[in-house]
Amino acid sequence: MNLETLEKSGQIIFKYIAGSHSYGTNVETSDVDYRGIFVTPLKDRITIKNKIPEIGPPETTGQIQPKDVKYYELEKFFNLAKDCNPNIIEFLWAPEDCIEICTPSMKKLLQHRDLFISKRAYHTFTGYAHSQLKKSRGTNRWVNNPKPKEKPSKEQYCYLIPFNNSSQYPARPIPLTEYSINFKDYKAAKLEHVPNMYRLYHFPYEGKVFDDGDIICSSVEIDKEKDFFGFLVFNKELYLSDVKDWENYWTWKKERNPHRWLAQENKECDYDSKFFMYCIRLLLSGENILKNGEPIVKFSGEELKLLLDIRHNKYSYEELMNIAEKKMETIQLLSETSSLSWNVDINKIDSLFREIIYDQL
Repeated sequence: MNLETLEKSGQIIFKYIAGSHSYGTNVETSDVDYRGIFVTPLKDRITIKNKIPEIGPPETTGQIQPKDVKYYELEKFFNLAKDCNPNIIEFLWAPEDCIEICTPSMKKLLQHRDLFISKRAYHTFTGYAHSQLKKSRGTNRWVNNPKPKEKPSKEQYCYLIPFNNSSQYPARPIPLTEYSINFKDYKAAKLEHVPNMYRLYHFPYEGKVFDDGDIICSSVEIDKEKDFFGFLVFNKELYLSDVKDWENYWTWKKERNPHRWLAQENKECDYDSKFFMYCIRLLLSGENILKNGEPIVKFSGEELKLLLDIRHNKYSYEELMNIAEKKMETIQLLSETSSLSWNVDINKIDSLFREIIYDQL
């Protein structure tokens, strides 16, 4: 089911403006993200087709462009919420001014939202926070090391081993980019039993080794020893790795919010402040679960100021790491003293799930 069909189906029970707008950390250039929940009708659940991915009911539906929208099917939502998934549990404490759709079924779910709270928040929130720390500098390599517009070509990953007995270093590969050779005068033949290696023969005015960056193998009479020039070696693994990195970079470049990366591109800071803000936000929210039994979604006061100061690059990387480490120590201590249970009551959650399903009949 695509997004347009879902939004006309009447199956959506909840929709809200998520992300920075719900946290209170949005700025003028912030994107507007939407998240929600839909319920697959019972008739579409009681069928063998729901076990066939191609035609069964979807677990999620959404899009990234032009707006970031994602809906979770109720069963998927429950399975994530019972494990205290940070991105999911916040649905249940969404600020009222961000909610656009909330049906009676969803109100019933909100009335029982405490069923999904447990000490598992210690593991899930700190785990997600750790992942944001890694990302805070991981994407930095793309910001400070942009990729060229041209896709990597195989020629850049090829080496020559000339067949030259007078060479000072026989059998030493020479990068193709450092070797002056006109490949219109040569042909390549696959070398038997050796992957990504070719014999190179001299064929004046008749040759062709590369075509749009691809290596072209030709039928060559290999007994022509006098025409044999040497070996062509193709570093295929590095080529494929760099092509993937190039594709990921340009996908990121196309889909990113350009305002987010100005500070790094202008060398004002050496980390991604938004990922660091996510990290601290998760730690503050996880801490509140263990203290007070619920996450923080909409921030205010000193905590909001801290998050916005992080977003505006008012801390060094070392200062932020110190803040994060102290928060993680606090959360670990709370996990040992909190009165919350380590496990949810799965029977009560299952009963609630069934009630909401039957409400749709």
